[in-house]
Amino acid sequence: MSDFGTLFAQLRKKAGYTQLSLAEVLNITDKAVSKWERGLCLPDISLLPQLSILLDVDMECLVANSLSQSDWIGVLDLPFDWLDLSEILYDKPMVSYFLSNFSLAGIHSLYFNVSARNRAYIDSIDLCRLGFSCRFTLETLPVSNFVLLDRPSFVFGSDLTRHFNVAMASDSLVKFVTSYNKESYIFCPAVQFVMNNEKFEGLRERAKPKNLGRAMISIDLDSKERIEDVAELIRIYQHNTGLIIGAAAGSF
Repeated sequence: MSDFGTLFAQLRKKAGYTQLSLAEVLNITDKAVSKWERGLCLPDISLLPQLSILLDVDMECLVANSLSQSDWIGVLDLPFDWLDLSEILYDKPMVSYFLSNFSLAGIHSLYFNVSARNRAYIDSIDLCRLGFSCRFTLETLPVSNFVLLDRPSFVFGSDLTRHFNVAMASDSLVKFVTSYNKESYIFCPAVQFVMNNEKFEGLRERAKPKNLGRAMISIDLDSKERIEDVAELIRIYQHNTGLIIGAAAGSF
């Protein structure tokens, strides 16, 4: 966060504010501004829109780009025997969409808890070639910041990377929730996490919901009908935009 603090101080001075004058506009204390600039903490997410206007900068991107994501890991806790990660969703295997979202969040260290069939499939696609390190156990999961996917769901919408990064900038446990109350990923800082036999029990109940807005969609991949819906959604989007969904994971 020290990089953020240095850049924030430069932007504040360029905009003509002292720490005190900026604090007065934001209705906070100048001590809070001082802490931001000393790298002790980040601004509350609720202040980012106002700061963006005052300093003439995209503050959410500024916060996101100042984060060190190397200490975040991705966890896929999907042990379901009925789930086939190799199943093709329009033009890519199902797992590529999960990997793509981790890639968009800058996460390349992954821990899997999957069925034997899915483990064999993941081994066959050589994740190292795609830039991921992979372990098939949660028992040795390090105490770390992590993003948890514990249900198979297709998450899609504009600015997904920004949503991920802003959630990762929070000091609190955060879960993604769409406008129709569909939960997807959980973002958990290390301070909230104690590894034990219960693993992730109670995380969803304790997490602070972050609404992704109307432009976001999350569809559970738990039935043939929903998988077919997702495949058709991908087909329509890619055919009419020329853009590829799930491409951040690389080519299989």
